Amino acid sequence: MGRGERGPEGTFADAAAFGELVVNATGGLVSVAALQAAGAENLRGKVVVDVSNALDFSQGFPPKAVTFDGRSVAEEIQREFPDTRVVKTLNTMNNL
Repeated sequence: MGRGERGPEGTFADAAAFGELVVNATGGLVSVAALQAAGAENLRGKVVVDVSNALDFSQGFPPKAVTFDGRSVAEEIQREFPDTRVVKTLNTMNNL
């Protein structure tokens, strides 16, 4: 892990290997890919706190919430990394 002017820097894999707890604060549409970059071996046995929301801004505002065949991002993460303990927190609520 390199050292920046203000502290350590590194890859998703470096952070996941170092941490006892992993927080997924990536965009929900890329969360699984980011955690794949972190490496399943670095996530094994750890708690992954998922604060992401799968929001599609491609059609402008307001964004559309995206599901993966009816599943949430946290469910997709758990499916991809069965040896982790995924905790979903926060949510998206729309009002008209």
